[in-house]
Amino acid sequence: MATIGIDVSKKKLDLCWLRDAQAGKVKTRVFPNAHDHYPALLSWLLKQTGASPGELQVYLEATGIYHEPLAHWLHQAGVTVYVLNPARVRYYARSLGDQGKSDKKDSKRIAHFALANPELTPW
Repeated sequence: MATIGIDVSKKKLDLCWLRDAQAGKVKTRVFPNAHDHYPALLSWLLKQTGASPGELQVYLEATGIYHEPLAHWLHQAGVTVYVLNPARVRYYARSLGDQGKSDKKDSKRIAHFALANPELTPW
């Protein structure tokens, strides 16, 4: 299973695939948060991970309404989607002493939060 964290904002999607969590190796990319860019996003994930859509686990924070179109689209494409409470991710980061803030860093935090919480329920 490939673990991908996505920081969702109104205009863009910051992706972080944990290639090797133990070694700290990640692969990141930014896509516009627009429906016509979702196929390219999924193609990139499939190419990078070598996984099928059913082997992808995508984690995104609930961000008003901005995460909903992507969550629906990925779910219909066969990807396992998790919608997270942003407060839980923020408290997790604080518990590790992680204070910095950027969209790229947030996507990495989301992916690490997912690994640390295997009991999460798919959306």
